[in-house]
Amino acid sequence: MGKSTVAANLALALSRLGQRVGLMDSDIYGPSQQMMMGIDEKPFINEANHIVPVERFGVRVMSLGFLMDADQPVIWRGPMVMKAVEQFLGDVEWGKLDFLVVDLPPGTGDAQLTLTQKIHLSGAVIVTTPQDVALIDARKGLAMFQKVNVPVLGIVENMSYYICPKCGHRDEIFKHGGGERTAKQLHVPFLGAIPIDPKVALGGDAGVPIVAAEPKSPVTEPRRCKRVSAHKVLPARIEIARLDITLARVDVIVNAANEGLQLGAGVAGAIRRRGGQSIQIECDRIGHCAVGGAVATGAGNLPARWVIHAVGPVWRGGDKGEDVDLASAVLAALRLADELGAKSIALPAISTGIFGFPAARAAEISIRAARSFAATSRSVERIVFCLFDDESLEVFRKELQKK
Repeated sequence: MGKSTVAANLALALSRLGQRVGLMDSDIYGPSQQMMMGIDEKPFINEANHIVPVERFGVRVMSLGFLMDADQPVIWRGPMVMKAVEQFLGDVEWGKLDFLVVDLPPGTGDAQLTLTQKIHLSGAVIVTTPQDVALIDARKGLAMFQKVNVPVLGIVENMSYYICPKCGHRDEIFKHGGGERTAKQLHVPFLGAIPIDPKVALGGDAGVPIVAAEPKSPVTEPRRCKRVSAHKVLPARIEIARLDITLARVDVIVNAANEGLQLGAGVAGAIRRRGGQSIQIECDRIGHCAVGGAVATGAGNLPARWVIHAVGPVWRGGDKGEDVDLASAVLAALRLADELGAKSIALPAISTGIFGFPAARAAEISIRAARSFAATSRSVERIVFCLFDDESLEVFRKELQKK
């Protein structure tokens, strides 16, 4: 399907934008990035006993292909594959990165599941070719990422068509448009169609990806356009999910708090029960938070790193400044997450429980505040509103669908 080619060229395109980029080859059974990036040397071990990735074209690269003979098959069971992925994540000295592009194997196997369990992914790009047999695998991969709450940034259709360099005739060798149709059916963005060009294969075999060899070629230009649009999608993507917020796979979960920061009932009670007493102890040390504000504590036993306690208003009829206070509370939580360096945050429908705020009005205010924040966020890439009841889920979804 050309996923390794797309991964390598995407990494180079991001690097050419001035981003710090790593390329991790997690296709354990068929590693190819060492060849595509033209790397012959092996990585070395530093004083901290970490593997130092090899840098090429401004991209830091790690692949199992560095460590094995090219003709030697990898005959590993699932646990060994999972361990290799874990080591690439934990034992490689990646340094500070803006993007880590991961080249995954086809399908929905151990490498994919290990990756989603070990780190918070900003998103997945599905690479397919136009014909139906390839689209079956693309749909399965997309469904897997959605089930584990990884945002799907969109679908790329590789080998979409061929243009004769002599006469300009366009030939759709493997059919055409299957990727775009699938994207529409599954309600995900279609990121672009990449034509067939022999130079792509020659560059991959020679170790010089097309983005490095011919950055202005017709094959490269779609990548350049979609790269810019993908960069706009990555920061502060807003999602709606039916999910117990205490189980959300995010850096920060938001507690719908009271001014005294007492973890009583509702969301706060669930956080106390699952997170443990340490969260309440930290809240007691802080002591108080005004309506419209937010404070942060550790997350105790929860999977998140932090809990942000945002104090929304009690509904008093709507003429006591409740709208302003709710917007302030949502924005305070989001900005605090940004200051903490969090990449992802999950929020409940603040003030809609025992505080009595009408759900539809809360959805309008909360989504508007999130969109306002998303335009200027520095760290946060993913905002998830976690709703538990049908009414809140429906009104938040409707509000997010509005332009």
